[in-house]
Amino acid sequence: MLRHARYVQGFLDSHGHLRHYVRKKGIPRATLPGLPWSEEFMRAYATALEEGSKAGQATSAPEAGKRRTPVKTVPAGSMAALIRHYKKSKFPELGQVTQDNYTRLFARLEEAAGSLPVAKITEEDIQRMVDERAAEGGIEAGNSTRRIFRLLMAFAKDHKYRKDNPAKDIKKKRRPKGAKKGWDTLSETNIAEFFERWSLGTRQHLAMTVLPYTGQRRGDAVRLGPHSVVGGKFDLDNLR
Repeated sequence: MLRHARYVQGFLDSHGHLRHYVRKKGIPRATLPGLPWSEEFMRAYATALEEGSKAGQATSAPEAGKRRTPVKTVPAGSMAALIRHYKKSKFPELGQVTQDNYTRLFARLEEAAGSLPVAKITEEDIQRMVDERAAEGGIEAGNSTRRIFRLLMAFAKDHKYRKDNPAKDIKKKRRPKGAKKGWDTLSETNIAEFFERWSLGTRQHLAMTVLPYTGQRRGDAVRLGPHSVVGGKFDLDNLR
């Protein structure tokens, strides 16, 4: 199996596309373009680590007699504070897959609106962010943003961050009439060309082998591993 470079993490976005980024303590998270281990990917990876290292050196050795700058706290009543409260309160009740999905959506939302006061966010603000996300990532991405706002604002109302839920009337986005739904099914020729491009031992080859030939849902397929094989057969109960 092809392994990621050190500090590289990946996740599937709402369209099923695999995204990668560098995540290392002390440096800003950086998105990586292209395919893992490609020239474009590795160039961006090296740049992210180098720039992060320089930034760390500039802040890791303060002048003699000066104290380090304290870590910036999350403002009370902000979206970032609400997200932390929700995770602490609700995550123990949720399954791991749901936690992972929410964590990904929360991270994007916090990056875009983490400093905003929960009490001052309006329905228009939420609609604008949903529309922007849909324009950037597609209808499902916009609906994911809508869903996470509805979830958080209901929680905010229950826990006295505000008196109403400004997300409750935001409409779900629909595809235009006549628009194509879903994705084209891969033909045998498509699959053969894929395997010619990605040989045995690559992560791409593994994914293409697992997904069509096990019949598992995407959420279960990504969790298949040696622990799922018992006596030469898949023990699918281990996926639950």
